[in-house]
Amino acid sequence: MVLNANTGFGQTPYGFAPGGKSSGSGGTGATGPTGPTGPTGATGAAGATGATGATGATGATGSQGPTGPTGPTGATGATGATGATGATGPAGGSYPVPGRLRSATSICNIDPWQATTFQSLSSGFLFFYFFTAPASITTTQVRYLVNAAASGVTGSSIGLYSVDSSDNGTLLTQASSTTLFTSTGPQTATWAASQSLTAGNRYAVGFLQVSSSTPQLLASVGALSALTLEEAIVPRIAASKSSQTVQGSFTAASLSGASSSVIYFVVL
Repeated sequence: MVLNANTGFGQTPYGFAPGGKSSGSGGTGATGPTGPTGPTGATGAAGATGATGATGATGATGSQGPTGPTGPTGATGATGATGATGATGPAGGSYPVPGRLRSATSICNIDPWQATTFQSLSSGFLFFYFFTAPASITTTQVRYLVNAAASGVTGSSIGLYSVDSSDNGTLLTQASSTTLFTSTGPQTATWAASQSLTAGNRYAVGFLQVSSSTPQLLASVGALSALTLEEAIVPRIAASKSSQTVQGSFTAASLSGASSSVIYFVVL
């Protein structure tokens, strides 16, 4: 038997046989190359949900936002009930001198039923009849009544005056025509300019005519001579000026007494 120096086995004609060396394992061979990576394994089951964390601290308050647009105006409320009518004031009186409402827009100097006689307009005399306006009106005309017509007229006029507390008069306007007193019955003359009369203020109307025959106008009864004295006390009811041909402003000192009858007229 021949001993194989590499394996330690003896070789017989029939093959290998253990030789004189021991039969222990040989040395570890070199590490082979790394094999290829195997396929990824299946994903494992999801783990249990963790516990809820503690609530965080409240954040700081944000700044105030811009003011919103103004809303639409609400509907107007219902009109309140009308208040009770106030008590009626006292009726307009005749103090300090006559003055009555003939209508809502006209004033007469005396009550119509007091006018029961006639007064003559002596030629050249300017007769003034005073009144206090019981209401504020605008006058454009004056009405009077002629019972007996004038003739041979050379001038005639009717004036409207404002009068102060001392009986001084200022001519406001007038109506002038030679036919003012030449027809009988109710007559209406138009002022040269309309005038506003104020309640409580004093006024006068002056009648003047220059003619050969004197007209007669509707007037109040007043045959007593003593009444002319009452009429002349300030504030006057009636007065006159002689030797006149035209209307004009006057002073109290220039006035004389008048007939006891007061000519009836209406300013309207």
